[in-house]
Amino acid sequence: MEVSKKAVLLKSSSGTDDKMDAYVEALQQIDVTAVCIPVLDFSFIHLDELWSSLCEPDRYSGIILTSPRAVQSVTQAIEHATRDDRTLWPSLLNSWKCKRTFVIGEATATAAEELGFITAGSDTGNAESLGPLIVKESKFNQSPLLFPCGNLRREAIPQHLEENNIPFHTIITYETIKHPSILKNISETCSDVPPDYMVFYSPSGVNFTLPVLKEISIDVHKIKCVAIGPTTSQSLENSLHGPPAAVARKPTPNEVKSAIMSILDD
Repeated sequence: MEVSKKAVLLKSSSGTDDKMDAYVEALQQIDVTAVCIPVLDFSFIHLDELWSSLCEPDRYSGIILTSPRAVQSVTQAIEHATRDDRTLWPSLLNSWKCKRTFVIGEATATAAEELGFITAGSDTGNAESLGPLIVKESKFNQSPLLFPCGNLRREAIPQHLEENNIPFHTIITYETIKHPSILKNISETCSDVPPDYMVFYSPSGVNFTLPVLKEISIDVHKIKCVAIGPTTSQSLENSLHGPPAAVARKPTPNEVKSAIMSILDD
């Protein structure tokens, strides 16, 4: 009887069980057993500043939310406000609904829409794809775009906006940190039988995971590494001095399944 292949999905701690189950189920369809390991955690900061900006929708032409964490920072800012201030949110949201909410990918779009925003950009998979859409939709706006983001945000969107003279207001609202149990989780999952595939979702995941694998004497070059998107692919290539085995175009279960299918028989 053929033994099922094993994949480790290196996700953040903020993924919901339902979303993770979707990845596991997708890979089961191709006889790959998937295990999810949280390698990233997040700390939310500057919530008062973000809330102050959310309370002034007339100052802005729209908002840019590039990840589910950015959406979560908005939720955190609302919850962090005083009880009296929180009662203002429904009317504030109505004002934000009249403006563009730019997002990257389906997961971010879903999170933003659950909070009440009307989004554009769900079909984009990275900052390079979203930038032109923002420029197209915002080139006649004089008011800045609100841009809550993480401390490790890439410069692709700010650079694109600056080159096209589109004003924006950045607030660093969360910090990406290494998951406190990363060593324990990876050791328990990978030490006895290393996985056939390892899926990296972000450059931060690459940076935090590879030293742990080295520490527990796992040769990552003997594992087929799969990257989500070109940025993570480049990070892996820089770290491993060679391209990953496969690249998924977007962080969706079907794209990850397709990427692994392309290297099943390698």
